[in-house]
Order: sequence, then structure tokens, then C-alpha cells
Amino acid sequence: MLKAVLTRLRRSGTETDGESESGAAKGAIDWRGQSGRRYGYWIYAADARFNEHRPANYIFVRRTDDGAWLPLFVGQCGDLAMPLLEGHFQEHKIEQAGVTHVHIHFSSHDLHKRMAEEDDLRRRHNPPCNRL
Repeated sequence: MLKAVLTRLRRSGTETDGESESGAAKGAIDWRGQSGRRYGYWIYAADARFNEHRPANYIFVRRTDDGAWLPLFVGQCGDLAMPLLEGHFQEHKIEQAGVTHVHIHFSSHDLHKRMAEEDDLRRRHNPPCNRL
């Protein structure tokens, strides 16, 4: 079961699109939703801060000892410049789960599209911090 939840890292040769105040993205990964659709995400440290006022989907993750990514929480936001983890309603739960990174997909201004992606990923991966 855990193997089905973990997604292997796919390193990207280009990291030009993923700038934050904390620096360039550390790589890229594709996450697959329940629908089978793949979504491309940039990899950042969990405490990364972003300058861009752009909408995004995000996944708080923990890097496991074997190098896999365990999704802890899947969400979306209308403004990436706002802190993602600090002040998050599940901040304590996400930190207790051992968050190490955040994966970012610069996304659509259309809230319904962002929510559909969030739902697709949540249904496939059932992240523990999304469970109330």
C-alpha cells in the first residue's frame, strides 16, 4: 500500500521556471492523479518563500530514507506569495508528519481547475494531513 502512495523523484535538466526567494527549484517531479493525468511540479525546501503573485497547486511532502516522496497534504492557493506552511490551518499536523519539501505547480487563475487538480491528486494519494 505504501509503495502505491510513494512517487519516485524525476530530476529535471532545466530549473529555470522555478525561482523563489529561497533560490531555484531543486528538481521536478510528475504526480499522477486518480484520473491518470500527470501534473508537473517543481521541488523546493518546505520553508521556501515565493515572490510571485501567481496561483498554484502545492503538495507538502516528506522525503523518505529510500529517496521516495510521501505526500502529506495537497492544496491550492490563489497567491503563491503568501506563506504556504506558516499559518496554515494544518501547520502543526504537517510539521509533526515530518514535512521536508513542498512541490509547486504554477497553475491556472481558474479556481475550478486548481480545485479539480487538487481533488484528482487527493483521491489517488489520500494524504494523511488532508484527512480531518
